[in-house]
Amino acid sequence: MRLLTRALIALAAIPSLSLTWISALGVAAPFGTVATTIVLVAVTPASATVAPGYSQHFTATATYSDGKTADVTNSALWSSSDRSVATTPAPGSAAGVSAGGAIIRAFAGTATGSASLQVSGPTLERINVIPGSPSAPTASSQQFRATGQYSDHSTKDLTAFVDWTSSDPTAAPIDDAGKAYTVNPGEASIEASAGETSGAASFLVTGAKLVSIAVTPAASQVRSGSQQQLSATGTYDNGKTVDLTRFVKWSTNSPSAATVTQAGLVHAVAPGVATVQAAAGSIAGQTTITTNPASENAAGCDGKGNCYIYAGAKGSGTGADWTNAYTGFGPHSGEIDPGSMARGITYWVANGNYGPQTFGTPVRGTEPITIKGATPSSHGPASDWNNAFAGQAVFGIGTTRFLTDYWTFDGQTRGKDWQSGYTIKFDLNGEKTHGGVITTRTITGAASHLTFDYVEVRGSNMNYADNSGSTSTCGSYCDAGFLTGSPTNHFYVGHSWIHDVGDTQFQSNNNTTGNSNGSDWIIEYNYISRDHTGDQSSGNHSEAFSSTVQNMIVRYNYFQDIISSGVITDASGGTPDVGPWYVYGNIVFWTDNAVMNGRAAGLGDGFVSMFGETMHGTSYVVGNTIANLGRQPYCNLQGTACAVYFLYTIGGDGGTPTWYLHNNLVWRVVGRCAYGSPKGWTIHADYNTAFDSPGFSNCGHHAQNVSRKNPFVNWDGSEKQLLPFPNIDFQLAAPTEPGVNAFSAIPEGCTPGVNCANVSMNGVVYGANGNYDRGALQRTKSPEDSTSKRK
Repeated sequence: MRLLTRALIALAAIPSLSLTWISALGVAAPFGTVATTIVLVAVTPASATVAPGYSQHFTATATYSDGKTADVTNSALWSSSDRSVATTPAPGSAAGVSAGGAIIRAFAGTATGSASLQVSGPTLERINVIPGSPSAPTASSQQFRATGQYSDHSTKDLTAFVDWTSSDPTAAPIDDAGKAYTVNPGEASIEASAGETSGAASFLVTGAKLVSIAVTPAASQVRSGSQQQLSATGTYDNGKTVDLTRFVKWSTNSPSAATVTQAGLVHAVAPGVATVQAAAGSIAGQTTITTNPASENAAGCDGKGNCYIYAGAKGSGTGADWTNAYTGFGPHSGEIDPGSMARGITYWVANGNYGPQTFGTPVRGTEPITIKGATPSSHGPASDWNNAFAGQAVFGIGTTRFLTDYWTFDGQTRGKDWQSGYTIKFDLNGEKTHGGVITTRTITGAASHLTFDYVEVRGSNMNYADNSGSTSTCGSYCDAGFLTGSPTNHFYVGHSWIHDVGDTQFQSNNNTTGNSNGSDWIIEYNYISRDHTGDQSSGNHSEAFSSTVQNMIVRYNYFQDIISSGVITDASGGTPDVGPWYVYGNIVFWTDNAVMNGRAAGLGDGFVSMFGETMHGTSYVVGNTIANLGRQPYCNLQGTACAVYFLYTIGGDGGTPTWYLHNNLVWRVVGRCAYGSPKGWTIHADYNTAFDSPGFSNCGHHAQNVSRKNPFVNWDGSEKQLLPFPNIDFQLAAPTEPGVNAFSAIPEGCTPGVNCANVSMNGVVYGANGNYDRGALQRTKSPEDSTSKRK
């Protein structure tokens, strides 16, 4: 049974459950607040029909006792009245399993809303679980898949839709995606069920025995209303240690002081002491959480959690409202010191040039500092706002540095062209530097939980060599957009414009064997354009990504005019630990006659390029569109041709990863699907399409190769200058040959219909019209409704 269903049962069994505890589950208001009561939940659409194996997105809107409304889709608990007909695999998502009808309910606070879902099609008769009887050693994992057999003899992949259970979670717990983790020797029956229909496989866990669990930090002091992430590390009798944070059972002996989620996240409720335990069967570890009163400055400058910053303010400089806003960042009277800002507070910033800054406020638990660009429609509760304060807050010209964790920059808006309208800008234009526009090198040496949303990042717009290699302008190489000078974890960049850098938009390169430069990155919905070094005669290389990051997601981005080594690379010496990577839904293109500083070298090594590393896990390069490389005037400078490979590997590649290269589409390029054959790597390249790309090869049995045809709705196929964005339209004018559901196995971790792996950038579910189109944009049912729905 899924965690969601268990949570519903728990709620029903505890009628006296407090509002604070419900809030900690994300059911009602944000944790630690006292919310008005939810009196009504409306679920839309009120009714829908899907076929088995497909999903329907629902939205839950709550009405509060004060008359206000809010979208609670993500925080509500969702259920299906008949899980043999439909399941609810993610918030707001209902998945058709078998013919019939079901009521889809959303629970928020004490209110419930519902909608009807009709599943039209064949009846599910059987579920097969594969592999049938695998075995694996402890401290590893095994991915199971569920295939449904239907009354019309068809089959569908139901892995993401069924309920997964393990008969012995102390030996092999299993998550909602069908991945079982081996904790202790033993044998478990792994079952996949949808209502009364189920299937099972036997799973044998062999090897070392778990002997102890250590919970870190060993003791913490957490302020009331804030959070603390715990980790559980298991030690086995062979001396090996494994991160078991996701697989142990978490509990607390004093929920009135602190609660804990099953992901190990502690919520501090009220002053007190709690012992938090992590257990796997009879083996357990624990830590002590002391919750302290909220700090005196927790209410912020206005007493409501807000401070205000405006360079043109003429008042007292207390930050209490727009009239008396701080005039900038610094140690002087009327300024806010970026090294001693208040945690848990939102700082609203209006237009002005605030210079490059060093943000180093010490951390307090997991409380972030949020800097939000003010707009006419969203500028905080202060009543003295004037639209003249709107505009762009610029941090430059120079490098902005982050010395501590938990920072969020939110510009809130951008223009439809994705290259204008940003309220927050980091700028290095014209500065000759070897560094980054934004640099993370924290005091602790490992940056974490940094978020940049709706921001503009402009680089130096310089080359390593302005005159073909005889003069060095920036040192050993020019600037990056984001330079992670220390391992950076839980890093998010979304809805932003990163452009005109001297070297690389994302420089996160660790050349140390056996290490990485961080983990858990999400880079999505960005416009990433123009890297300028490209002078390989000087021994320099550039790319959009130079990354040795683990668990990296790069999705739904535009890449324009990226030159030199590759678009997404590890670009490292040594053999760092890398992967898995999830690269999907991106659009990569080059403009004819693009002006590049210095002597450009084309694109030597393709889309995803690996230059020597130890790769782990299963990585995906699926559903990407790559257009117009190979005929630009800079391609043959220095004798280097432009070429695209979905995956390029050369020398020193280690590990035993699996790569899937599916459903990609190229137009007017030179190259092939995969290059190189690293030992121990498994590479599946199939279901890819090439238009007007003679010789594009190595793409599998289901490859499609079409000569002299422009596949897009609105892009001039001639050799002349391309139309400016957003007039370039990468929508497909006609269906490709059928692709494959290459997205079902990608971990989503997102809200369906917003940024899931199975939803195209234009908001259309892949395969919704019965055909998995190849490339980044899924066609709608007819050309008339294929209007772009860019976010």
